[in-house]
Amino acid sequence: MNKYHTITLIGRWFFGVTGFLGIAFALMAPMLFDAPGSTSNPAIVTLFWSIFTYPVVSLLSIIVGWLLAKYVSPFIRCDVTFVPAVNLLAAVIAVICT
Repeated sequence: MNKYHTITLIGRWFFGVTGFLGIAFALMAPMLFDAPGSTSNPAIVTLFWSIFTYPVVSLLSIIVGWLLAKYVSPFIRCDVTFVPAVNLLAAVIAVICT
């Protein structure tokens, strides 16, 4: 096993578990817009979309990583696996900006 395979496996498990747990947060994400004027705040909208799409992006990154296993290098598979980290980074930046 090379290091990219190990990193990809850890990433798949991490994003698989957090994606499953993120379903509850995705269901509660529309409550971000309860406050008056929150629909015009770009940080709240960014936070909403990053939370709302995180479970889907996590699942798709795992599926695409498995489909590309035979056709691309392990480095590319590792990159595909960590695409949900963009959602997490966007959520952290949105929280900091609010």
